[in-house]
Amino acid sequence: MIPATGGYVETCNNIDDDCDGTVDEPPAAPAVLCAAVPNATVACTAGTCRISLCNGGWYDTDGTYATGCECQGETIEGMPDCPSAYWLPLTFTDNPASDYTITGKITAAGDVDCFVFNATDTVDTTCDAYNVDIRFTSNPGNQFQFSVWRGASCATASCTGELSNYSWRTDFAGACVNPTGPAPCGECGCRTVVTAGYNLCADESSRYAFCVTRRPTFPATCDAYSVRVTNGVF
Repeated sequence: MIPATGGYVETCNNIDDDCDGTVDEPPAAPAVLCAAVPNATVACTAGTCRISLCNGGWYDTDGTYATGCECQGETIEGMPDCPSAYWLPLTFTDNPASDYTITGKITAAGDVDCFVFNATDTVDTTCDAYNVDIRFTSNPGNQFQFSVWRGASCATASCTGELSNYSWRTDFAGACVNPTGPAPCGECGCRTVVTAGYNLCADESSRYAFCVTRRPTFPATCDAYSVRVTNGVF
């Protein structure tokens, strides 16, 4: 016969181990219902030990209790949508050229990292170097993708599901040449007034927002992506 008290230590198994009429109640210290796991608060739910809360800045991406919240989040956490995107801490000009890299993680299903910046097209009189470029520099297994919105509105994306890079350029770098004219295609060279053989120097300054997500069917991981944002580099 099992004694009513003191015979067995209660554990998280949906059984009244100590025969006191209560199932899965916290045992006397130092015993615990559920073993501690890294960076997490745990709880006994329906006879199973589960992670109930991750410590700030940590995430459970592998879904394994024993490893706890094993994934440490990024330094800069993007916001969840285009209208409230995180403003990047840089003024993106084409002269001098601007260059900035963001490293982040998509730590759970439905997670979205959105960033926004203004790209200035400086005043040009002969050649326009404006070339905004957003590109992955690290995308493990092509599991990440991004979408871009150009302009003040988030109503219509300029591109979606991008796995490589997006660019908006007036210099048409690498895209075409004009072998019979005075300059390559595009606004380089250009003039401030209508001039035969040249394009007109225009101000293409704009707001850009982009959101990074994990591609459909790809499982959650702690892998990091890197996105390089430039103006006037390429």
